[in-house]
Amino acid sequence: MNTTQINCKHYPYYNPSFASQPDGAGWKSRNRRAELFARVTGLCAVRTQTEKHCKAIGLIRGIMHVDHASTWLSPSGALFVLNEPYFYSETDIAALEHAGFQARIVPVNLAPYGGKFDSTADAEPWTTSILITRGRNREELDSIYGYLKVAAETAPAWNT
Repeated sequence: MNTTQINCKHYPYYNPSFASQPDGAGWKSRNRRAELFARVTGLCAVRTQTEKHCKAIGLIRGIMHVDHASTWLSPSGALFVLNEPYFYSETDIAALEHAGFQARIVPVNLAPYGGKFDSTADAEPWTTSILITRGRNREELDSIYGYLKVAAETAPAWNT
């Protein structure tokens, strides 16, 4: 697990100023999850998407529904796409793998976006966070996923 500086400030759905507003509970929770995701994975959200980043998202978009997509770089320079759609299927994941990608579902309590906020105890997030990268980065993705699974055991509920 990476314990260095948190770098999610360029995640497009990270906005600390909204969290301090009277109706900011959802933003506060989303910001907390984004910070935790970045810290646990060691990934850095990309501020400006390059042609390479846009191409990767375009390829993924040709395979599955893409929503709330963001790009992240690992310390090794590997590109990761975080797709946070309202719906997906196992067929989508299989199609990604067939196209040379690898994907892992981020544990709910570490998944940054979440969709519509609901503070009730039994509420489920409206979106699923899927971390995607090229097959050549599989070992790195597996390592990141291992960190996520361990951190998910003690992380707060998604909507706190």
